[in-house]
Amino acid sequence: ARHPGLRAGSGQRLCQYGCGDADLTLQLYWHEKERIKDFKRAEGIDTMLQVPVLVEMERRGILIDRPYLETIAPMFERCVVRMHKNIYEVVGHPFDLNSPKQVREVLFNEMKLTPLKFTKKTGAASTAADDLEKLAKRSDNEVLNWIVEAKSHQHSLSAYVKGTLEGSMNRDGCVHASYLPCVAPTYRLACVTGEIGGG
Repeated sequence: ARHPGLRAGSGQRLCQYGCGDADLTLQLYWHEKERIKDFKRAEGIDTMLQVPVLVEMERRGILIDRPYLETIAPMFERCVVRMHKNIYEVVGHPFDLNSPKQVREVLFNEMKLTPLKFTKKTGAASTAADDLEKLAKRSDNEVLNWIVEAKSHQHSLSAYVKGTLEGSMNRDGCVHASYLPCVAPTYRLACVTGEIGGG
């Protein structure tokens, strides 16, 4: 409560303040309704003004430092291999980290971890990346933390490093992305080619 004395006030006083606040907001809406419409129309015009700039950005592309990416790609690969080796040694056998079924078997059957949630379609324990990350924060399980880290490194390698290298295999060495100014709900510029600023 921002109003002085409201925190310690009676229920009736809090109710009166809340109702007054809501009523004032409603009055403000009706008073500014037309200006809000004008703002939304202006917003559409603003988006249209962006189009020529975005077209030029797509045409010119984004210059990529290929030598640097080609240097760090093997580093990511070695890191992922080392993590996999550590996981297999602790678990006692190799398995496919990209297989939800095998990851589920290791974590929830062999290691007896409690699933964070279950899939709606099959009712099986979820092995989605965000669910495993949340579970890892609640658990000190060494294997689970390595799996989360290995998956993160693998995604960075395939999507950001190799994906960008493949996207820049043009004569000019640039990634020519496609920009979508009206897709992201947060008014950020969405990108659908490669992983460059994709949101």
